[in-house]
Amino acid sequence: MSSENLKIPPIGIPEITAINFRATQSRLRPRLNLLVPSIAAEHRFGGINTALDFFFALTACAKDYETRILLTDAGLVEKLDNEFSKYQVCRMDEEADAKHQIVALNDRAFKTLSVASNDIFVATAWWTAYCAIDLIKQQSTAFSTNLPLLYLIQDFEPGFYQWSARYDAALSTYRSSVPTMAIFNSSLLRDYFKMQGLNFLKEEFFEPRLNRRLKAYWEKGLQPDKKKKMLVYGRPSTPRNAFDAAIQAVNIWKDIYPNAGEWEIVSLGEKHADIPLGCVTVKSHGKVALDEYARHLLNAAVGLSLMVSPHPSYPPLEMAHFGCLTVTNDFANKKWAGLHENFFSINSATPNDIAKRLREACEQYEEKPGCGWRGKSHLNYYLSDNSQFNFIEKMAAYISDAFSQNRSPDMAIRDID
Repeated sequence: MSSENLKIPPIGIPEITAINFRATQSRLRPRLNLLVPSIAAEHRFGGINTALDFFFALTACAKDYETRILLTDAGLVEKLDNEFSKYQVCRMDEEADAKHQIVALNDRAFKTLSVASNDIFVATAWWTAYCAIDLIKQQSTAFSTNLPLLYLIQDFEPGFYQWSARYDAALSTYRSSVPTMAIFNSSLLRDYFKMQGLNFLKEEFFEPRLNRRLKAYWEKGLQPDKKKKMLVYGRPSTPRNAFDAAIQAVNIWKDIYPNAGEWEIVSLGEKHADIPLGCVTVKSHGKVALDEYARHLLNAAVGLSLMVSPHPSYPPLEMAHFGCLTVTNDFANKKWAGLHENFFSINSATPNDIAKRLREACEQYEEKPGCGWRGKSHLNYYLSDNSQFNFIEKMAAYISDAFSQNRSPDMAIRDID
């Protein structure tokens, strides 16, 4: 094949395209900057929602600070939700005076972002941390500052990729020379990082909570008759959710479970084609509204939700607490046994083991149809009404100290090569 017919390979890693730095002296007050991929409703799965909840809790505690939400991947939405009512949409390359801003960085070529000496960055997904670390280093050069990175870590994200440049880039954000306060989504995840020898200047963690709107359904005390319905957390495009193993397991289950043909199989999470498996069909409902999801949780008898990562994942917890006998997998230090009586855990997400546990769960339901509602939780924090971020005041004090140690914002800007 001639060289003229060869395709040009991808150039670089698009998600870590640099955010061009512009030093400014126009900000007189401290400002907290959240880097988040998107705030659009269609992108707001658990991770982004948690990031926004954390940022709003932090800014509520630090009321005197200005705030800025930087959208690294997506553009602006046409209509902002009410929770962003105090924010003003601003362009990346303007010096806006608004105290609370939303700025889209998705189209950032040939543009610069203004950064002052008193800007603190809050990173979420690994690529936002990668970009934030670069900004903080340039800020340090321009202003002789030593401000920390606040890094919300919701999984061991190098594991999202095979061994590759992306794997290494993600891992590098856990080994940065920038002083970092890590905020872990669960003590399990924090402990996994320690097992990997990854430590940070300061560390905090928070435990999962049942979504407030889902909890409203749970608190009604309704215990409708469960039916022969299995919920599958189906996300084919997300390898760590092991969709291929889940479907193969259902295919094996229908051969080893005599009553399989009486069961309805519903896949929630990501839309895909229905999958016929002989006497059963896995019917995809995709991503559904929270109210519809609650209805599925209320009447399903069995759940199947896999997560090949140290993060506990929300669907298994939701399924178990809504009375579903839930098959899910352990991983490293993540062990489900003893957390809730409705868990049917497996050591590894292998199809044969999953299928056997599905059969056991279905048999238990058919023998004792009300057993799921009687299952007891041993996760006291999961249903708690207390703040999920019980460390937020301590964190706000830490940030205040960091600002106070920072040099005056009206100091001269140093040249950046």
